Amino acid sequence: MDIRQEWVVSSLLLAMLIALCLIGVFVWARKRRRRPSFAPKPNLWKRLRPLWTGKGQLPLDWKEKLEEALLSADVGYRATHEILASLGRQLAQSAGFEEVQAMLMQQIVAILKASPANTEGLWDERQACLIIGVNGSGKTTTLVKLARHIQGKGKKVLLAACDTFRAGAVSQLEILAGRAAVPVVKGEPKQSPSAVLYDAIRVFEAQGMDTLLVDTAGRLHTKAPLIEELKKMRRVAESSGFPVRVLLVLDATQGQNALEQARQFVQAVGAQGVILTKMDGTAKGGIVLAIAMELGLPVYFLGVGEDLEDLLLFDPSSYAEALLSRSF
Repeated sequence: MDIRQEWVVSSLLLAMLIALCLIGVFVWARKRRRRPSFAPKPNLWKRLRPLWTGKGQLPLDWKEKLEEALLSADVGYRATHEILASLGRQLAQSAGFEEVQAMLMQQIVAILKASPANTEGLWDERQACLIIGVNGSGKTTTLVKLARHIQGKGKKVLLAACDTFRAGAVSQLEILAGRAAVPVVKGEPKQSPSAVLYDAIRVFEAQGMDTLLVDTAGRLHTKAPLIEELKKMRRVAESSGFPVRVLLVLDATQGQNALEQARQFVQAVGAQGVILTKMDGTAKGGIVLAIAMELGLPVYFLGVGEDLEDLLLFDPSSYAEALLSRSF
């Protein structure tokens, strides 16, 4: 190979390297610009729009069709009947789609605001927060996302790896926490979760941390011994003298099964609020209304992706718009 050929090959390699660097920068910048969003599937607007006739009037069987659309979106029977009763009192037969859409949006927001999630100053005081839920709900990932969110408010967060029953749970938490630069207190394999929590509380106090987030075992709500262990953990947390918050993580794609899980957990150990995960996938979204109406629990956050930043503060108005907007 002569000098000319070597120069051509070197130039091509340099061009390829530059192109790869530019692609990398583009992907990084696009990821930085991406804003997490909630897009329920299927969108209610697509289900409701065909109910109107060509003249823009309500069909005679609009209640039955609207009921079917709401139930298919996991809104639940109680919330659905509340919405239908209210619309029935307000709507005229000549109501157009946009009018019904606006009224429906108002009803959804009213139901959610009846169980408000007061997130203002949520992490101002030192506290322990138990993150509970069944395996597969995204509990551990959500806990680290929450830690990242709290860190963004200038707070020092400590994680307690108390899911000592599931193989690999502690390692998973350590890996995720490493990405978020959050310290973790862990125990020995199969060690009592309450014992690990006790040690974590001591570290929490000694290091002057602001928030202790506790990763609990993903216990089935039907397993009495595991529920009893969870109750014990709450007692240990309360004995520290710090305020204790309990947040329930639910997989939104589970629909009405998630509602039953929530009911059982609340009866057993209580909960101040809910974090719904997997709202970026096949979740229909209506389960938020069912939880608010039937359990009186506010939704605090929505998990909408795999990145650590993919945790949205729940807003009733934005939720209603996403559920009914034609833009999705």
